[in-house]
Amino acid sequence: MIDEIALVFSIIAVIISIIVACVENRREYNINKINLEAEYFSDIYKEHLIVNIPNARRYITFDMNGKLIGTNDMIQLLQKIMQDSYYYFYKDKVFYDKLQYSVQALEDYLCQCVNKNKDYVGEEQTEILKNIQNYIKEIYESINNQLIGK
Repeated sequence: MIDEIALVFSIIAVIISIIVACVENRREYNINKINLEAEYFSDIYKEHLIVNIPNARRYITFDMNGKLIGTNDMIQLLQKIMQDSYYYFYKDKVFYDKLQYSVQALEDYLCQCVNKNKDYVGEEQTEILKNIQNYIKEIYESINNQLIGK
């Protein structure tokens, strides 16, 4: 009787060991996958978020006549971001489409403001710079939300 109970406990122990090994293997796989994805993400976006976007934004201003100038660097950067993001066209189309929408909205807004060929004054300038800041913030949020899994 005691031998039978020992045998049952041994079998249960082996089954539990196999289950634990499988669960641990799956967990390690998921951790490695997340780490690899984070590395790709960092390679693609880190410099854009920390250096490139702030630098390009710095050049957007108004000339003495009130015309919006300095948008070319930002527009080129936005196109580069989308080119660099093409990996996500295949990996995560929902994220890619959302990012593309945000980037395209800023690019369209910059072009619209420049092409109006209008002299902006006072509060109009403030409003335009505020809108640009909001579009940039939306791009940052799209990228950051993807990184943290929202």
